[in-house]
Amino acid sequence: MKSPLSFIVKIALSSQFVILLCLSVSAQNENGPPAFKPGLEINRDELISKIIEFDPTLVFKQKKDSIGLPNFVAVNSRGSNIQLIGKTDELVLAKWIFIPSGDNATNDAELQRIQWFCSTLGGPNGWEWYSVAIAEINKASDKPYSNEKAFNYNRKGEFKYSPKEKNYTLTFVPW
Repeated sequence: MKSPLSFIVKIALSSQFVILLCLSVSAQNENGPPAFKPGLEINRDELISKIIEFDPTLVFKQKKDSIGLPNFVAVNSRGSNIQLIGKTDELVLAKWIFIPSGDNATNDAELQRIQWFCSTLGGPNGWEWYSVAIAEINKASDKPYSNEKAFNYNRKGEFKYSPKEKNYTLTFVPW
């Protein structure tokens, strides 16, 4: 014979489950999925601030609009050129181009800056993706390299290396 206490416990647990299920369904109906945001879903001014905080030698200047959108560019003495195109809350392109010099220490430091940029826009997957790309390039630095990857927040990254032009290009655009 079952004790009345076990029956009461079963009813209590069942009712809690039903309540949680109803609350869960209610919360999903009220909030729904997050709204789609255009562009890269990152604030341009906040990204510029993060970049400058990471590398104070970079100074962004607004240049002539590109594709009808605000165009901000920063250049440093180490061979990097950063371009951000888009409205403050609708960034449509974030690009970092690096032309290596003969100084290996400077080149390594600049490639680490690009890796930081990649992880800032791509998260932990961006860090790993970049690391794999650099390893592939180092195996065959005389051959061109290109790789694309989709990331969270509506971002697609493309990493290219051109031995002919002797440059690395990391680009993020919406996908």
